[in-house]
Amino acid sequence: MVDQKQPPNVVDAWRATGFVWDILVRIALPTTAFALFGRWLDRRWHTSPWFVLIGFICAVAISFFLVLRAARSFQASLKKPSA
Repeated sequence: MVDQKQPPNVVDAWRATGFVWDILVRIALPTTAFALFGRWLDRRWHTSPWFVLIGFICAVAISFFLVLRAARSFQASLKKPSA
């Protein structure tokens, strides 16, 4: 019987890829949504580029907290022993 134990912090390629895609989605969705909403407001009230900039700043802040939460969750899952 061969014992093939992995160190506790080894992450397989699929799990790492899933984490990267999760981070990309957490950045892309708020940025796209707020930028498009800001563009719509700018066209409606003729205030270009102010609402796009405000939307982008809001998206960066929201994305930062979403990515931070995902990273903490991923870090916590690494500390748990796998079954």
